[in-house]
Amino acid sequence: MRALKILGLCILVILASTGIAAGEDEPLPPDEEAGNLTIYDTLLNNGTFTLMVTALNQTGLNETLSTGAAYTFFAPTDEAINAYSADILNLLLKQPDMLKILLNYHIADGTYSAADLEEMDTLQTLLGMDVAISVTEEGIRVNQALITQSDITCTNGVVHVIDAALEPPGTPKYTIYQTLNRTGTFATLVTALDVTGLNETLNGTEVYTVFAPTDEAFNNLPEGVLDALLNDTAALNEILLYHVVDGFTTRNGLVDAGTMWTLQGGTLTIIETDEGVMVNDARLTIADILCRNGLIHVIDAVLVPPEEKVVDVVAEPTQGESPLTVQFAVNGTVENITAWYWDFGNGFMSTRESPLFTYHEAGTYTVSLTVTDETGQTYTAVKPDFIVVEEAAPEEMSIFETAAADESLATLVAALEMTGLNETLNGTEIFTLFAPTDEAFAALPEGALDALLNDTAALNDILLHHVAGGEYLAADLIELEALEMLSGKSVAILWDEANETLMIDDALVTVSDVGCTNGVIHVIDSILQTPEEVPEETPEETPEETPEEEV
Repeated sequence: MRALKILGLCILVILASTGIAAGEDEPLPPDEEAGNLTIYDTLLNNGTFTLMVTALNQTGLNETLSTGAAYTFFAPTDEAINAYSADILNLLLKQPDMLKILLNYHIADGTYSAADLEEMDTLQTLLGMDVAISVTEEGIRVNQALITQSDITCTNGVVHVIDAALEPPGTPKYTIYQTLNRTGTFATLVTALDVTGLNETLNGTEVYTVFAPTDEAFNNLPEGVLDALLNDTAALNEILLYHVVDGFTTRNGLVDAGTMWTLQGGTLTIIETDEGVMVNDARLTIADILCRNGLIHVIDAVLVPPEEKVVDVVAEPTQGESPLTVQFAVNGTVENITAWYWDFGNGFMSTRESPLFTYHEAGTYTVSLTVTDETGQTYTAVKPDFIVVEEAAPEEMSIFETAAADESLATLVAALEMTGLNETLNGTEIFTLFAPTDEAFAALPEGALDALLNDTAALNDILLHHVAGGEYLAADLIELEALEMLSGKSVAILWDEANETLMIDDALVTVSDVGCTNGVIHVIDSILQTPEEVPEETPEETPEETPEEEV
């Protein structure tokens, strides 16, 4: 009887009448041509019954209607079946037993012509249930279906074409919404459906399974919750969608499945206990209320969607200079985590809960975390470009340390050490150094460099003429015409704006503004020469007058 009720659901959801008048269409060939074929082959060879042929093949009834036994078959056309819901057709095709019950209600044992039917009130089908036969002005009706073409003779019986599927007794008359609205036990649920517009969804032809809380179940909610929901349509809609499952699932089907996905997107857990079938924490009190577009299961509590479980990654710090040590931690709503899998974005992983990890290379890293809870469910968080590691800024050095670190200034560094000026330029007093390169020293006349290196006093004078007290950046030098050096003498400064070149006497500044802890370095391409002292001019001697010779 349960199978019959389920079948009735499927039939009535899809049932639609095409209203074809008797004799208006003749999908089958004349009697003499069809009479050479079985009932099945007659339908198979005609393009008007492709859906019926598929159903017969699916249930094995194609063999029954291909034998020598005599049958009367009431055949709905494709046009009639196409008026049905596609979802129901797909459901039927996946349920051969259910589909076979439907088809057996269209087959009678023996051959009954239209003339025979006119003399009858009822006819028993292979389902064991009778169809009603009536003669109307439109023609012969089988239940509510009109025979549009009759007496298609076959080798094993006769076919009568009808314009709608036949409904077995016990087929439900009302949709899910109508059923809820008629009982009086679900007034709160009906109000909620009306508020959210889901009344239209559950009053249509799509097939659903609904878990229906009674008015008492809604009244058992904490004080104020129901009023809050009725004033928050979005939240109420989420709650209601959590009570609806797509498709048609009986009580036994629920228990077999164990888990059902709801229209809200969350899942319901169904288990059978000593107290009955439990849907999450609600008990199923009445099962399998058949409706035209699905099933209702009555429950004694309102189902509340669980808080969505999410996992998040937090870290401190997320940005800094290399090497950057980061403390990672888990954040989110996932409870009872049993396993952690970190991917730090640079090929290294960790299975610790809160790992401490050091990034040694500068770059931007995407971090991901996958956790597993005690039920075996996994959750993953991905944080794109989460960790930013910057190049460590070089440590500032004194003028001498900076010069010593530059391979192109080796001769200058050796000279500073020989004269002791390395200590001066390694202290805290501020200076500006014009630093000749090794090439500049090598360009001195032959023997001049060796002579200087062997004459500490002369070398010291030369070096002092390359150092000025205070810090002068290139922008400062451009504003000057001359600059006094520690030698006591000045150098000329020339800024060529057109070529953007800075000259110190005859030396070109090739690198400017090298910052140091105690001043600045400007690299130059030649040695600054100290001007030679010009001797003071002496007055010319006037020759003594010679007395005239006495004449």
